[in-house]
Amino acid sequence: MALVFQLEEQFPRLQHFFDITALWFWVVLVSGALLFNLAYYYISFAKFSLWETEHNFIVKNHFFTADQNMIPKTAIVGLELTSELNRRLFKPTCVTAILANSDAAQDENRSKNFLFPLLPTHELLPTLARYFPQIPRELFELPSYQPKLRYRLGYLLKIGTLGASLYFILQFFMSWLSALGVIITGMLLLSRLLFEPLTTRMAHTPDYFIFTSGLINKRTYILPRKMLASVKTTDYLDLIVGSTLTFTTTDGKTIRLLSTDENIL
Repeated sequence: MALVFQLEEQFPRLQHFFDITALWFWVVLVSGALLFNLAYYYISFAKFSLWETEHNFIVKNHFFTADQNMIPKTAIVGLELTSELNRRLFKPTCVTAILANSDAAQDENRSKNFLFPLLPTHELLPTLARYFPQIPRELFELPSYQPKLRYRLGYLLKIGTLGASLYFILQFFMSWLSALGVIITGMLLLSRLLFEPLTTRMAHTPDYFIFTSGLINKRTYILPRKMLASVKTTDYLDLIVGSTLTFTTTDGKTIRLLSTDENIL
């Protein structure tokens, strides 16, 4: 009996120890993943090079395996700019070509369509103006569409309610700190799916659209209007959350934007 009483007395301390251990585990796991991704990315493109001819871009990467690709200038219809969280610490942007003959099934081959995988952010606009003069500079200076505050708060309320419900259920199976860690990690992993409509910004000229989305990893798409295959409106609790515009491009991308104004196009 004395042993049982001693274990009961030590149980709060043991639970506190396991909670702290779980917290440090998640911190080390996430930090390690970010550092590994950053190191791998820089090493992968350490020997990347690009040549420009009159009609083509020729890219070559020969660090791990030799890889050379010729991209016809006439085939480039849009650009994808990527800036992930760990790379933003050093301010590089990855510029990828979107080709006229690409589709959703060819996404795995887009690694060969990199144009500037480690472009410093301050060189982005001068580089685009030099290599892609057809993209109007005013596209980057236009004010982005922003949904009204009450619709953004409504969308956050919806996500918060989902997270709180899952947290309440998980508490029956693990400690409150572990449950909180699981919820936060899950939301980070699913951040693009959960927060894309809320974080997406859009501006456009008569011929081009620019979409920027992402809470942690930012992606910017520069697309000609002719690449938008369809625009679909989906209502989410209408007055509380508003509606979501889903843009589908001719190569299979979908971009979701929280909207309550059908005249933004």
